[in-house]
Amino acid sequence: MLLHAFLACGARHLTLINQTYTEDKALNYYDTATRLLLNALQDLENRDMEICATTAVILNVYEIMSERATKRMNHIAGARALIQNCHWDARSTGVGGACFWLNVSMELLSCLHFNWTLGWDPDKWELDMSLERDPGLSGNEEKWAQKMVYILAKIANFRATVQPLDYEMQRRRYEEWKSLHNLCIAWNDAVPRSMHPMAYLYPYQTTHKSAFPEVW
Repeated sequence: MLLHAFLACGARHLTLINQTYTEDKALNYYDTATRLLLNALQDLENRDMEICATTAVILNVYEIMSERATKRMNHIAGARALIQNCHWDARSTGVGGACFWLNVSMELLSCLHFNWTLGWDPDKWELDMSLERDPGLSGNEEKWAQKMVYILAKIANFRATVQPLDYEMQRRRYEEWKSLHNLCIAWNDAVPRSMHPMAYLYPYQTTHKSAFPEVW
């Protein structure tokens, strides 16, 4: 089932870069992988939960590549349940860690698109969020990228929550906004030099109308 999931992604990739390929083969691999996954999950005695979870995550990649927006959140939630069943989180290494970060990143992408909150609270990812300054010019980029995903997930949840009406709730929301803003600044100040741009221009120095600086 894992092999067919990978083949589905590979075949789908070919359809995206070469119009001579049709989606039929990709769909066939996808349907086969999905059927094998469902059969494996129903086999309570012999199922390998780690292989099932990994297959589910790879099938989610196919969903993203196929732009099946209405289905992908349900599949991401299913993969999340399997990942949690395997006790994988931000502390995991190897395949478990890769599956965790790939799945939460895909969920974050969808939540930013639809303005939804994440199903897995970032504060329960078990991620070490210490933001001490990294003295090196390079190295540890993966660690800092993971912290960036955590911060963006917190911001996505903040953005998706309902705007408060009364003054007290507005004040609390503003305090939360300041906390998130300070997290961004602390991350930026702490990352190694390799994660900073060569230079950048402030919005008022550029000809475009973006609110963000122009990165070189």
